[in-house]
Amino acid sequence: MSKSPIRTLVEKGIEAGADYIPDVVEGPLRSVMNMPSLTVPKKKAPKQKPLAAKPAAKPAAKPAAKPAAKSTKKRTKYQPVEPVAAPHPELEDVIFPEGSGRGGTFAVENKVPIVGRRPFIAQSSGGYSRLAGGLPANQVTAETTPFLEMPERQFIDPHDLVKDFRAIVPFIGDKLRGGEDILSIAGRPQEGAVRAFSGPDFARQQRGAGGNEVWASGPSVISGIDRMAKDAQDRFGGRVAGVYTAMGPEGADQTTAMMELIGRQIAAGDINPRDMQAFDDLIRNASRKDDEPIPNFVGFAKDPMAAIAQLNDINSTTMGQRRTLTQAMNAKPWLEAGFPDIGANRAGLTIPELLYAPEGTSGYMISALEPGKGALPDEMVSMRHPNYPKKLGGEYLGGFEVGVPRELVWSQLYNRPEMKSYEPFRQLSYLFGRPPKTIRADLGFDPRIQPIDEEWADRIAEFIDAVKKYGPEPYAYGGLAVRKNRPSFAAKAR
Repeated sequence: MSKSPIRTLVEKGIEAGADYIPDVVEGPLRSVMNMPSLTVPKKKAPKQKPLAAKPAAKPAAKPAAKPAAKSTKKRTKYQPVEPVAAPHPELEDVIFPEGSGRGGTFAVENKVPIVGRRPFIAQSSGGYSRLAGGLPANQVTAETTPFLEMPERQFIDPHDLVKDFRAIVPFIGDKLRGGEDILSIAGRPQEGAVRAFSGPDFARQQRGAGGNEVWASGPSVISGIDRMAKDAQDRFGGRVAGVYTAMGPEGADQTTAMMELIGRQIAAGDINPRDMQAFDDLIRNASRKDDEPIPNFVGFAKDPMAAIAQLNDINSTTMGQRRTLTQAMNAKPWLEAGFPDIGANRAGLTIPELLYAPEGTSGYMISALEPGKGALPDEMVSMRHPNYPKKLGGEYLGGFEVGVPRELVWSQLYNRPEMKSYEPFRQLSYLFGRPPKTIRADLGFDPRIQPIDEEWADRIAEFIDAVKKYGPEPYAYGGLAVRKNRPSFAAKAR
């Protein structure tokens, strides 16, 4: 078949320019044109030597080790290897597995591994992320003064707990300080003191006021806890205790203390009125996913104190609306405009021992319950909680010496085969919310009810001893503690 004049001309051009066309270009051209392939290296013109060298140099300039090194560095961003391993050579390095965000492995004496994984939500990266000046959360100072005298914390040995109790149920709550008036956070001026009512120390706080209330919340939550406790008592016999279980740093966002702190800081500040008006309009018309706008918001521009009163009126403003306001303010443009530092406020409002405790950390407060009695009558409440109208009665017992991972304390929920199919985020949401009916039906009771015995106490005590001996860093940064190759109590209970 004869070639067209154009094709012939192109082929001649390729042959004539062969010494000047790079091989990486000439080869594909010859293939497309069905020309003879390059079988013999062509003699290149001297000026083309750099071109001939390029293909060889390219792989050398692409070291495979660099991306891996970068990735390793990123994974160890939150990895406290040095603080943990240096004082104890017998410890293995803390490892944060690929894809788990934070979580990992650390070891106890004689290299008996405590192994586990914890999802990124365990230690919220955003909770304290916008601190002005880049301060670590544990360097945020809070100037406070007590408004009542609380009894000292009591520590409970888990083995003593199982002597008198047969089951526990969770008290899900924020990490706020209690029994204190906050005068300032991170040195920022504010218009008057802010009274902090605690979740973790609520029982101690109420005892200091002469009462026996152990938990406060909305009516449906209090009745739900009471039903769980009664179910636990009926099924397992013996006494039932409520165990505090921590929310993340953002748990403070919906509290009256946060609303009052924001308003008083704005009142004492020097924010441009136009910026305040712009923020007020944002809150009135909030439209992001999960936002709850406040259409009739009084506004900080008009009167910060009136805004506080509206935000903290539980009959007119929901917790979702408070959360929307706090999280909207937690943005760089507002921080740069002089608005309150939400990250610093969260850190300053938090009980120092719980500052870096991952979400779900349990055991700071434990109280005996009175199943079946429901919420206390208002006239029996020693001190009103501004955030929650209903109170649960009982007896403050104390708490574990250190916070314990949710997977150990609530092993009934986490070790059930039915729960293995759910990703860690969903498992956590079931601890904090309401597990599917299929799981409850299969188990025969709410899986948040945790039966406890000596084996359960052994696991808790083992973790507490490891933290006391080696420090809390692995767990505080998201590490999990579970003995390897050890049958769970949940499996035994079935």
